[in-house]
Parts: sequence; C-alpha cells; structure tokens
Amino acid sequence: MSLQGKKKVVVIGKLHFPEPLGLNITRFDIYNQKPKTWLRKFNSIKQQVERGEVHGIIVYLATPLFLQASKDGYYEAWSILFETMKKTKSLIIAYEENMYENFESYDWYEKRYLNLEELQKRINEFEEGNLDPF
Repeated sequence: MSLQGKKKVVVIGKLHFPEPLGLNITRFDIYNQKPKTWLRKFNSIKQQVERGEVHGIIVYLATPLFLQASKDGYYEAWSILFETMKKTKSLIIAYEENMYENFESYDWYEKRYLNLEELQKRINEFEEGNLDPF
C-alpha cells in the first residue's frame, strides 16, 4: 500500500508504539516549546484536518506536558486543537492522578518521585536556560 492510500494519524506528545499497517503516523513533539510554536503546529494540523488529510489525532499528556499545557500562554493553542479534534476521530491520554491534581513525577536518575514544588522548580530552571532536560 502506498503512502497515498494510508490514513494519516497525528500523534502529539511522546507516545511511541509500533505503527500499524495502513496508517501513516506523523508525530509532533511540543514539550518545552513556546506557545507560538504550538500555535503554528496546531494550525497546521487544523488545515490538514480541514483538507481531509488527517483521519485522527492522539494527544499524550505525560505529566511534564500536562503541567506546561496548563500555563496561561497555551490556552489559545489548546482552543484551536480542541476545536480541530471535534472534526476527526480523537483520543486524549492523560494520567488519572494528574486529573486529580497529583503531579508527582518519577526522576529516573535519582530513582525517586518529585513533588509538585520540585517539578515546578525544574520547569522554571529549564525555561530560564539553567537546566538541561536531558
């Protein structure tokens, strides 16, 4: 089957899975990117959906992305994406704990959970350019 015959699914966030036959997966990693970048990417997805080029959207909200997405500057981008998701098959994956405002995140290097205060401190340090996320 050629790429033209495959249905296209957009995956937002770092969700990795084997690509099923018959699907063309396009991945958008938006973590640690500015709101204007999110707007550009989400508007691109919107245009592709409106042209019938995208058949589904999957959003994976891991804890760090969930926290970033909750900031005021990202509201406009989310509004565009949510309106776009109404026009196609869509799935949002988020941790139940995050939905109940439990934002502990596991630090694999330190082998322990970080509380919200520690996690927010790391996010702020990264945004200020004082912390390498990797």
